[in-house]
Amino acid sequence: MSIQTIVELRTASPQEAVAKVEASAGSLKAKVKANNESFVVLVRGSQLKMRLIGGAFIKDTDLPIQGTVEIIDSPNGNIKITCQEHLVIGTSLGMRDKLQRSCTEFAKQIVQIVEG
Repeated sequence: MSIQTIVELRTASPQEAVAKVEASAGSLKAKVKANNESFVVLVRGSQLKMRLIGGAFIKDTDLPIQGTVEIIDSPNGNIKITCQEHLVIGTSLGMRDKLQRSCTEFAKQIVQIVEG
């Protein structure tokens, strides 16, 4: 079961919201992994850092999290923000709460950019 936070928003211009999030990747301490006019996928954190330091000891912002902003209903301006843990290999055992906090915080930051 994946650890994630999902938020659905209504916005005046969903395309503009996606573009805003993409342009703000740096301020979110994230990198754009994939994009087009209807979605953007951001990744933040570091697999290597998490493995070397350990999930219990690194900052929440350094945990590997993937955030997706996608248009789900263009005429009505609905977008969906999904932030989920991005552990490629390994387990979240003992880190579930910390990963959930990180997903929720990342989603909040994206919502602030869309609404701001």
